[in-house]
Amino acid sequence: MLLLAGVVLLLLGAGAAACVLRLPLTSTLLAAYLFASAELVVIAEALSPFHAIGRLGFLAGETLVVAGAACVWLRAGRPLPALPRVARGVVGRHTMLLVLAAAVGAALCF
Repeated sequence: MLLLAGVVLLLLGAGAAACVLRLPLTSTLLAAYLFASAELVVIAEALSPFHAIGRLGFLAGETLVVAGAACVWLRAGRPLPALPRVARGVVGRHTMLLVLAAAVGAALCF
């Protein structure tokens, strides 16, 4: 249960920080990944001198990060990533893209 709470806090903090940058969707996902990695490293470095690296230490650190990221996100006007626009009929003309999408979908289902 603590692992699930930690993962949710990590994703919330990284997602809120990435959305504040107002990037397109793919860039926002990459920024969220980078923020999540940086959060783990910074929290571990901050807890290390106090020998507090553990479940509760990380949960407390993530809670502080989420609170800060949520405040910044709210003050920025609650921005969401820009979704890509695809014109009608474009997908049907690219058969290789359809084959790739089907292969990825099948792999995810498998």
